[in-house]
Amino acid sequence: MKQVYFLSVFVVMCFTPQCFFGQGIIIQPGAYVTVQNTASIKTTGTAGIVLKSKAASGTGSLADFNSTGGVAFLGSGTATVERYISGAPWAWHMLSSPVASQAISGEFTPSATGYDFYTWYEPQLTWVNFKNTSVAPTWGTANNGKTDFIPGTGYLVAYEAANPTKIFQGTLNSGTVNFGLTYGGQSTYKYFNLVGNPYPCAIDWKASSGWDRSNLVENGSGKYDYWIWNDAAGNYGVFNSGGADGSGTNSVSRYIATGQGFYVLAKQSGNFAIDNGVKAQSSQSWLKSAETESGLLRLKITSSANAFSDEMLVEFDPESEGGGSDKFWSFYTEAPELYSVKEGKNYAINRYNSFSYDLVVSVATKTGVSATYTIQAKDIAGFSLSNDVWLKDQKTGVITNLKQTPSYSFTGSPGDNSNRFQLCFRSISAVQELNKADFTVVASGKSIMIRRNDANKPCTVQVFNVVGQLVSSCRMNGEAEIQI
Repeated sequence: MKQVYFLSVFVVMCFTPQCFFGQGIIIQPGAYVTVQNTASIKTTGTAGIVLKSKAASGTGSLADFNSTGGVAFLGSGTATVERYISGAPWAWHMLSSPVASQAISGEFTPSATGYDFYTWYEPQLTWVNFKNTSVAPTWGTANNGKTDFIPGTGYLVAYEAANPTKIFQGTLNSGTVNFGLTYGGQSTYKYFNLVGNPYPCAIDWKASSGWDRSNLVENGSGKYDYWIWNDAAGNYGVFNSGGADGSGTNSVSRYIATGQGFYVLAKQSGNFAIDNGVKAQSSQSWLKSAETESGLLRLKITSSANAFSDEMLVEFDPESEGGGSDKFWSFYTEAPELYSVKEGKNYAINRYNSFSYDLVVSVATKTGVSATYTIQAKDIAGFSLSNDVWLKDQKTGVITNLKQTPSYSFTGSPGDNSNRFQLCFRSISAVQELNKADFTVVASGKSIMIRRNDANKPCTVQVFNVVGQLVSSCRMNGEAEIQI
């Protein structure tokens, strides 16, 4: 039988008891195959199954929903999973293996060119290089004594070669994959564990089944954060399982690509488990771009000094319990960083369960080099909760209505106060009520006179300054006229 190619426009779903391919199957970039209902794919010969990966069209995907695995090789075939990784020389990436017993030596630690290959050792909050066999903790200590990828574990890699395509070969991971969380560190990144997508398909952080996250810290009832390093931005991105589809920062979304490592936050030592219920058919590239949501305000910072960037979100959701998703600091001192400070905590995503037109949000920056920086409100036209969004530079006193001018540039340097900016709002509902109200307002000097035609209706009168801060508040219970 001829070798079978699935082109990017094809979708193949195998539901019959067996699908035979004589010389193997190639799943092209952008194509995906689903195996379920006890069906199986069987190949003979030596070709096995190959999942291709390219820059523009993503990676081929195979989602096997059978508990014991529906992919079998009748001959000596094996699975080959390519993973194209975009990036400049020595760019950092978080990596995970979609096959069992994949050796780290060879393909992933090339002798012809330079590389770095690390595992994260949470008990001592340190990165351990694969080259480290003498200084504690050694590689063997940090990687459970193994020189292979451990399924469900994430690793940090960098290669001298730009845009490498790495090749995984072996038996495809399927069914339940367990990761033993540790809970021992005592500084900035204590309790963070580096895990990974173990399957040859994307996984869905918002999936209603398939996750055992009982030993992770909840950020909202039944909601959990995860973080991915984005080297193009020079910063981490974060996504919360309770957020809208587009509510992640720095291109991190609900879907975690095959071959992708990611951080989770443990609340205690114990098991973190993944099974087939989290699998999703998405042939996405390394990271997925965000979508626009009406209750999200997305700010992005860029610098004239380099191509790095960062994002923060202000999210309004009635189901939110407030708080936010933690800010992870960049590897690079020269990368700009943007975050919000609330109640002494630093957030990449700052959440509120209701919108208030007198709300003032603290916006902090890290300007690691002297340069011109720009804060841009992304897709702000879709933010429908307020007619006005004011950005105040507390250093210069400049106030910008981002709804009218969606970006603001400023000079920054390493010595600047990080808590430099404020966001203020003016609500649509307040303007609408003003237009409908049966009263007259007259301002003269420092006085405001308010007269009402119907004094029988009690109301509250509030006065705000141009940046949305409340400066006066009083009640009119029966008066026809008051002066403020």
